[in-house]
Amino acid sequence: MKRTILISGGTGFIGTHLCREALRQGDRVVVLTRRKRPPQHPPFNQVQFLHWEEATEKWNGTVCSADTIINLAGESIFRPWTRRGKQEILRSRLNSTTRLVETVRNCSRKPDVFVQASAIGFYGERGNEVLDEASQPGEGFLSQVTRQWEAASHSLEPAGIRRLVIRIGLVLGEDGGILKRLRLPFRLYLGGYPGSGNQWISWIHIQDLVEAIYFLLENPTARGTFNLVSPTSIMAQQFYRTIGAVLDRPCWIRIPSGLLKRLGGSMARELILPSQRVLPNHLTKLGFPFQFSDLSAALNHLLRKE
Repeated sequence: MKRTILISGGTGFIGTHLCREALRQGDRVVVLTRRKRPPQHPPFNQVQFLHWEEATEKWNGTVCSADTIINLAGESIFRPWTRRGKQEILRSRLNSTTRLVETVRNCSRKPDVFVQASAIGFYGERGNEVLDEASQPGEGFLSQVTRQWEAASHSLEPAGIRRLVIRIGLVLGEDGGILKRLRLPFRLYLGGYPGSGNQWISWIHIQDLVEAIYFLLENPTARGTFNLVSPTSIMAQQFYRTIGAVLDRPCWIRIPSGLLKRLGGSMARELILPSQRVLPNHLTKLGFPFQFSDLSAALNHLLRKE
């Protein structure tokens, strides 16, 4: 059955892949955007755009006509973590979520599912501790942001809407995320790893991420929080060395933690150096079939396309 899926943040890395999958599934896609000139290349030449500043009548009508809402909107965390930068990272997420939630709560016809994006930054720095959806939040800026972001849509549950919170790990894709940033240094024989290399990285292939979201949408028993990560976390040194091996390049530079902290402050501590050994227990219990549980296979699939 064809449905209408509204994606806020739909022009980003993850949103673009979701749009492609939704169109492949035969769904109608509406993308919420702040861009004055939305992209018109595939897949966006096949979607409807709704601007955040549209007239109230059109805004309400479009949001209330959606069967599914996927809320990914928020400023990139890969920006200077100045006081103003941090405020914008938090504000962009809370403001967009609050407006969506208020609109949905006032709809006479409400969506069946509301998907709230979050991140495994929720858990903070945890060393070798094994984490699942029942684990307590950690400390730090990202943990604060994700906790507030998740809480902003909590009021939808008493309204009878199935709500899914997806805590996303490090996403691997050829056209975005960390691989896009690392490809050039490794090609130039400048590959390396940060800190001791003994910190845990919890990752997921973009294909598994998109398919997991659709898997949850189509499973009416699925509700609550889900870690969207591969079942196999890996230590940083092995992670970066595997990238080098797939690209046939060395991974020989170790960037000291102290240097990263001096240059990047709390951003380096929470984005580059944290150890997070996260398991997707709720997803595996529902029987989701991961296609890429092995890092080498995932990287070969993505990087051997070049």
